[in-house]
Amino acid sequence: MTHPSLEVPFPAPPAATIPPAAGLPTASRPAACRTTLPPFQFRMPILWPDDTTEAYLIRELSVRKLNNLVGRTGNVRPLHRQRIIGRKIVITEKPDLHLVWDKAALYVKPLPHFLFDHAFFTEHLTSTVVPDGEASTLHASACGLLRTYTLLIEHPSDFHIAMEEHLLPSHLDWDAWCTFSGHLRTRLDSLELNQRYQYGELRATRLDIIFRVLRIDSRGFHYVHTRYASLFRQHFGWLLLVFVYVTLVLTALQTLQSSRQGMANEAVQDFSWWFCVLSLLAVAGALLSMVLVFVINFVSNYVATMIHIRKRDKLKKKKMNTGPQP
Repeated sequence: MTHPSLEVPFPAPPAATIPPAAGLPTASRPAACRTTLPPFQFRMPILWPDDTTEAYLIRELSVRKLNNLVGRTGNVRPLHRQRIIGRKIVITEKPDLHLVWDKAALYVKPLPHFLFDHAFFTEHLTSTVVPDGEASTLHASACGLLRTYTLLIEHPSDFHIAMEEHLLPSHLDWDAWCTFSGHLRTRLDSLELNQRYQYGELRATRLDIIFRVLRIDSRGFHYVHTRYASLFRQHFGWLLLVFVYVTLVLTALQTLQSSRQGMANEAVQDFSWWFCVLSLLAVAGALLSMVLVFVINFVSNYVATMIHIRKRDKLKKKKMNTGPQP
């Protein structure tokens, strides 16, 4: 049963022209002359025995992690513009990393093939039979993801970059994309989009700060460290520069005191004393913070590992109790 307020943001192809195999044939007419989309039928990937279609869609579309965050509205640059400003397109399959940028990289999620399948979209993304009441949320996420692609791919050069990076199905051509994108631009304005997609590109470093400070998550938004050495380099590398400047000031003060032995006034002596004390406290604080970061990350990794082991053992016991499947 479909939700009354949800709809597919593109028209269905003529039923008589849908072939039994999945595919988007090469367009034979210009996009301006075409009123219907080339037929496409999505094939579900192989899922684990205890997996479901709904859980698969949640993994592919849900961006709940980024809800209630603030960013610049509509800030999505086309792919050719991303290359002009020196960013590399990095493929990610995590929807919450889509359009997050870090240094010279922009994370982009390839457009899921099932979003081209009108029948699949209708059955699974406009249905009221979705766990946890996420029908409208997944629909809004799907529409939001589609909208970002209408902004990322505006020119033939953007389309060629998308094909090079495998962001779109390989059998899609520019004319077919123009038709598809045109329908999306017409219909998406009247549909509800997920709150995350009301904003555009988000900076990874700011998201890390938000998750660590406001959501009390020691790992931040996007944890990429596989060794503690890289973790300390990223978060404490700036301390080396601070210590260099502090050392220069201390050396200058010591030189001043020794060159004018007995002539330095009381204000200079008091300043030197307090600066030395504060420097020692700063060093102690930095060392303490490094120890705390190590302990927090070690404990969180240990707890996550133990939870994973318990889930795995529980699943093994469940399979042993149920016996082999016929």
